[in-house]
Amino acid sequence: FRWGGSLFGGKLRGSIFHADVDASEGARLAAHRLDWVPLPSLSFGIQEAARYTSTHWEPLYVIGIIPYPLEQRLLQSDAYGDSSWVDVRNNVELGVDARWRLLPGTTLYGEFLFDDINLEESGAPTRLAYQFGWLGTGRLFGKRLAWRGELTRINRFVYTVFYGEDFVHKQQPLGYPTGPDSRTLRADFQYDFSSDWFADISGIQVEKG
Repeated sequence: FRWGGSLFGGKLRGSIFHADVDASEGARLAAHRLDWVPLPSLSFGIQEAARYTSTHWEPLYVIGIIPYPLEQRLLQSDAYGDSSWVDVRNNVELGVDARWRLLPGTTLYGEFLFDDINLEESGAPTRLAYQFGWLGTGRLFGKRLAWRGELTRINRFVYTVFYGEDFVHKQQPLGYPTGPDSRTLRADFQYDFSSDWFADISGIQVEKG
């Protein structure tokens, strides 16, 4: 289930998403995102995702307007003293990203993911991830050349928590496909000989564990 809207001629856009990860076990996924486009060449985004377990879709998550840590507190407060109460603790991830068209044919982008940042000396790890990339197009011998370079780092323990609300389904991450404790460097090139013929080459290096 997804819905969204925009304001100020599309310069401010919001979207809300809700789905089942595993309906038989009550595993749910909720996410919401806000995009700001101050200039045609520059955009910023902030998004939040939550994994929680419930026998049904919780209306607060479906509506998706309230920040997810606050939603958890509201649900816990409502369930306090209820003999049928179950743990409604969620796992929340926060992402921020930006995209900048530096020059015609040159776009830079980047994203940071914050997964339960530890601000206390409790020994729990701080889980971070980031991605940086460069998209470009140009001319070579009078023909179009396009390329992409991208670096992605997923630190250890990202997507997972000890209380089971993991961003994982059937041992596959719901986020970046290599999963936590990985570093991926990739490059793609495409050369257009004509409107009918082109050649491309890609390379990728993955360090895992």
